[in-house]
Amino acid sequence: MEAGVTPGVETPVFETDFGRVGLCICFDLNYWEVGSGLCRNHAELVIWPSMWAGGRMLSKCAM
Repeated sequence: MEAGVTPGVETPVFETDFGRVGLCICFDLNYWEVGSGLCRNHAELVIWPSMWAGGRMLSKCAM
């Protein structure tokens, strides 16, 4: 892929000065495997950048 970005299936957690940090992006919220993997790897903080506007998108799916 362009700019050196490649897809993957791992959910690594990084040891930092302020705790164990996990990362996910936008649509990852829809896959329970992401949260489960971060939990399994003992993430204490998850950084999740997204353009979603609150829970509106999930609410539409529930209708």
